[in-house]
Amino acid sequence: MISVGDQVMVIAEFPDFGWGDVTPDEIGVVVGIGDGEEDLIKVFVDFPSHSDWEGWSDEVAVINPRKSIPPHIKYLPIV
Repeated sequence: MISVGDQVMVIAEFPDFGWGDVTPDEIGVVVGIGDGEEDLIKVFVDFPSHSDWEGWSDEVAVINPRKSIPPHIKYLPIV
């Protein structure tokens, strides 16, 4: 499941809402999650060349899945 803060790349050849200024090799950060249709969720992504890009969850791939942090840990140690 995609979450706010995930790093993603666009994998769709023709995204429904268009590419805007995004290029296929750019990495962006999910900044918002919207409503969806069935299994699709609308995502909002900040890319270096295009802030608040809009697309569907199946049009992006998470490239750096975040590890869940247990709620009792407030800070992660620097290793």
